Amino acid sequence: MNDKSNKEEYWLKPLNVTTLLPDETVSFSNFQVKWRAEEDYAGSVMGFVYCDEIPEGAAVINPISLNGTTLKTEG
Repeated sequence: MNDKSNKEEYWLKPLNVTTLLPDETVSFSNFQVKWRAEEDYAGSVMGFVYCDEIPEGAAVINPISLNGTTLKTEG
């Protein structure tokens, strides 16, 4: 349900879940973030939850940080 013109923001909505009780979790098992690194990289994946009680959104407690170094070959 994301805006196709924005390649940096994705909106996910679970199917068949209308209520999430305190301490319950939802996971998106078929969602993957992939890219081809041509140089060293660093990035993060931030998540937010929106609901009737928090329409402005709240950040999740487990953001993901990624960084790495690419192997450079001479040739």
